[in-house]
Amino acid sequence: MQNYPNPFNVGTRISFEVLVSSDISVEIRNILGQRIRSYSLQNLPPGTHYLDWDGNDQRGSSVSSGVYLYQVVIGTHTESRKMILLK
Repeated sequence: MQNYPNPFNVGTRISFEVLVSSDISVEIRNILGQRIRSYSLQNLPPGTHYLDWDGNDQRGSSVSSGVYLYQVVIGTHTESRKMILLK
């Protein structure tokens, strides 16, 4: 699913659907492909889940305005979407 809101300022919610219990990974990258933040969620049950991204990198520093990509990996299924951070 597409993050909401998009574009966003303070934070955004990334939602995804899990069909069977799975380990999930979510990576946020800048437009150059550099990893900004990564999440690993273990053994999520079936259903709709989400994570909130506050616009900070892995160290907790605020990132600049721009286009970012997020990739959700559920088992062998991968989806990527674009989001825009405006400050």
